[in-house]
Amino acid sequence: MSGKWTPVQRLAASRAMLADALREPAWLLLMRRLLNEKAKGKAPPPSGPP
Repeated sequence: MSGKWTPVQRLAASRAMLADALREPAWLLLMRRLLNEKAKGKAPPPSGPP
């Protein structure tokens, strides 16, 4: 497939990503965000005692 998508293809991809996101529990999405931040080295320091 070429690098250019038609508007219909972009809409279909957006709908599929939205449907997939809505099926996942919120805690899983938050955990993924946290892990992505840690992987990038931008994670905030732990707030609790060691």
